[in-house]
Amino acid sequence: MPSAEDHASLRRALEISLRLGLVALIATWCFQIARPFLRPIA
Repeated sequence: MPSAEDHASLRRALEISLRLGLVALIATWCFQIARPFLRPIA
């Protein structure tokens, strides 16, 4: 049976991975939106 400490660390790892995934998704989305405006500059 997992201890409370194991449960807390697993929950924290899940929360961190979820937040990192959301940040990556938002960054990709922002880049897709900005791409037409960046193309004439580059």
